[in-house]
Amino acid sequence: MIARLYQHLQLMGLAAGLAGATISRLGFAALPAPVTSAAPATDLISRASPLVIAHRGFSQQAPENTLPAFRLALAAQADLVELDYHHSLDGVPLVIHDGTLDRTTDATNRWGGKDIAVKARPAADLAGLDAGGWFAPVFAGTRLPTLAEALETIQAGGVALIERKAGDAATLVRLLRERGWLRDVVVQSFDWDFVREARRLEPELVLGALGPPSTHQGRRLAEEEKALTPEFIAGIEELGAQLVVWNRQVSAAAVAHAHARGLRVWVYTINDPAEAANLVARGVDGIITDNPGAIRARLFPQPDETPAAPPHRGIPSPLADHPGNIYLAGEIVRVRAPEDLPGGIARWRLLDDRGRELRAGALNSAVPGTREPLALGELGAGWYRLEFDTADRTNVAWTTAAVLRRLAAPTPGDSPVCVDSATAWFAYNDVPHQGRLANLAALAGVNWVRDRLRWRDLQPVPGPLVAARTTYDTAAEAQHAAGLKVLQVFHDTPPWASEAPDAGGRFAPDLRHVFELARALAGRFKDRVVAWEPWNEANIAMFGGHTVDQMCAWQKAAWLGFKAGDPGLIVGWNVTAAVPTPAHTEGVLANETWPYFDTYNIHTYDWSHAYAGLWAPARAAASGRPLWITEADRGTPHLKQGPWFDQDPRFERLKAEWIAQSYASSLFAGSRRHFHFILGHYHEPNGVQFGLLRLDLTPRPAYVALAAVGRCLAGARVLGRWRPGPDVHVYAFRAWPDGREHDVLVAWAEKEVDWDGRGQTRAVWQPPVNLEVVEAVDYLGRALERVVPATLGSAPVFLFLPAGQAALLPLEPPPRLAPFQPGVPSPVVLQLALPRAAMVRVEDLPWSEGYAWVVQPGQALELPLHVYNFAADVASGRIQVERLPEGWETELPEPAFEIEPGGRWMLRAVLRVPAGTKTRDGWLQLRADCGRGGRPMLAIRFRVRD
Repeated sequence: MIARLYQHLQLMGLAAGLAGATISRLGFAALPAPVTSAAPATDLISRASPLVIAHRGFSQQAPENTLPAFRLALAAQADLVELDYHHSLDGVPLVIHDGTLDRTTDATNRWGGKDIAVKARPAADLAGLDAGGWFAPVFAGTRLPTLAEALETIQAGGVALIERKAGDAATLVRLLRERGWLRDVVVQSFDWDFVREARRLEPELVLGALGPPSTHQGRRLAEEEKALTPEFIAGIEELGAQLVVWNRQVSAAAVAHAHARGLRVWVYTINDPAEAANLVARGVDGIITDNPGAIRARLFPQPDETPAAPPHRGIPSPLADHPGNIYLAGEIVRVRAPEDLPGGIARWRLLDDRGRELRAGALNSAVPGTREPLALGELGAGWYRLEFDTADRTNVAWTTAAVLRRLAAPTPGDSPVCVDSATAWFAYNDVPHQGRLANLAALAGVNWVRDRLRWRDLQPVPGPLVAARTTYDTAAEAQHAAGLKVLQVFHDTPPWASEAPDAGGRFAPDLRHVFELARALAGRFKDRVVAWEPWNEANIAMFGGHTVDQMCAWQKAAWLGFKAGDPGLIVGWNVTAAVPTPAHTEGVLANETWPYFDTYNIHTYDWSHAYAGLWAPARAAASGRPLWITEADRGTPHLKQGPWFDQDPRFERLKAEWIAQSYASSLFAGSRRHFHFILGHYHEPNGVQFGLLRLDLTPRPAYVALAAVGRCLAGARVLGRWRPGPDVHVYAFRAWPDGREHDVLVAWAEKEVDWDGRGQTRAVWQPPVNLEVVEAVDYLGRALERVVPATLGSAPVFLFLPAGQAALLPLEPPPRLAPFQPGVPSPVVLQLALPRAAMVRVEDLPWSEGYAWVVQPGQALELPLHVYNFAADVASGRIQVERLPEGWETELPEPAFEIEPGGRWMLRAVLRVPAGTKTRDGWLQLRADCGRGGRPMLAIRFRVRD
């Protein structure tokens, strides 16, 4: 298959180049064990990066101290969710800030009077109050939660910060102890005697002292006396609290003093992102805010998160000749007959996705001869199959068409809906065809497309890139002109840079080559290609079978090169395939690679219901960077009838139904960009079809399903999911369909089975609250009745709700993302240069693939180490061993180095593993101390083989 990788002019020769793993993509994979902590609250407050704490939940978007506000805070990835509580008349802790009910409930309207105290009414009375209608009509009927209910919601996906407003410490401690939450939450109060008593009752609690106090030493404080001082800090330390929680009157000196006393400092209530950044610059450890989304975005800026459409993007229109018979709603549909239409055709029939006949008619005899399009008039949104019959046979030929809902607004710049297009290869040196593919991608409402590039085409010999325009230049221009953002990937090495003449499918052994290539590519494609992956699926054999240390070293050199050429580029991880594994994540983290990727990219070919569990190692490896899924599919078998290699209509329909399932599940599992594989007609020798379009660009149903997702989930951010039954799947998003803000539910019913068993599930469901359905469409974008359907099937439905209403559902929060790991890249890169014969394949999980180096016990293994200097100045330093399994030994002769700019230095180290070692899988970590040049790391995994 490698040989066919580069047969650009033969469409079927793209197999290895356009796919990652082949048959392994279709297997089931075991879920990795979840990573848990015995003391999550303690771990959280010890984090190096600042915390974002949602004040009374996401109280800018939902009524404070309610379950909807807490759910939205969890969806926004708030590190902690703060709440307040009082006791009812009968001693039940209820979540509310004020001691009276007037401001945030309808108690006054319901019962009359003013200043109605929480403690004056029993919990049963308080449970009937409306605690949401005051904020917005959509939240009318929201209840006051009990403290236990609130904590159950928050602890399902986060950590609660409990502020005691009233009530004794013993009641709180008893609740936390009974529920097993003592080490899972943080407790704070302005009442320092309460803090002291809580510490006495339960030493394991994580406690915060709120300040400034209103009085001190028997008198009220003036405003200038409320600043955090060493005296206040000493008092908090004496309480046994771990946290100083103060207003904005904190100085850098006061924060430093608190840190010196072993205390963390959090500040409330900060809603201005610039002020939050200023406080963090003073050393503050946590920001309490009503708007955790905005504060997180300022403190941890991520690439490609601007909602506004890029300047070059408008609302797309079809090309004049409507490639692929693809139209927009309201246009007159004229369908071209197939090129191979035989003679004797007497009639035509128009069918929908279920094979139901919609229209029929006699065929004008002029059509076969002149190839005039068949005029069908206006058709509603959907996918259509046009079959042609002779007098005695039905369906002797057929073609397809589509009508898409018209985009009412440009696709948002932060929309997660993307597609792998491979335009430069599908339309190799065919500029008009590149324009057609780009237009069809834009019509689908996608934000990004992914393309492919061959290194040897642009740099066949050492030196500058070829000056002539290539298919990659014209494809980038066509896609940019269509308003698309372009992600580009390469995964070949020209012979002159390869380790051997036949090793073009592996990394170049000299990292200086990829550095210079990346720098040159950044300049050549500036503004047209705005993101890069510096290799494709390097962890699997098809694309070189590299070890994780090789991938990390390659990533560092490529990132430095791209950024040298254009600092504004997005440089993704050199994307991995197969099931993510904890061992691979350990390698990415041990090599301290996170400063060298802007996005962490993986591929998936697993069932969508498994995404959330399977991707846990990838979320950890991302180190707080966005997770991009740059290939995703679940290929369906074709009929083995070339050259079309079409699928059975049932499989075509099931694949189309799965499109929305895949995108919804992916966004819940943590992805920020999801690229379906693949736009153009593409099949693999194992009998699987992947393409959304057919050979002549006519659509398969899945293309229309992609267009529905592109419209309905435009700019989407996940809110959570709800599983009302074992086979019922409901995912909630905040999105901007047609440029208007809505909550969007994507709902379907399906069992966790393979293709043969899918499409047969029906389930009754009933949301626990009344939902106002503003608009409803099916999986192909067809309008439905504006009601919650009583039953669900395998075909997803999209329900548009008023913004905020989805949070009324008992949503499961999305998985926690890894905290943002700060770091500064070093221009010095370390690389192990062992031959390929010294590695072995490892399968750490079923359906995973990786490689490690082999070491034999009792024998010395020479380790050739290269040190590169990609800085403009001389780099000097010293290499030392930082981690080694017990009993293993290393020798580092002459570990000091000095390297000229662009140079490479070599050290031959030695590794010895004793006979009888108990460690069969171990890591060697080497660090170079380069002073101002940083402290780069090289972490190498070894498998012991006797």
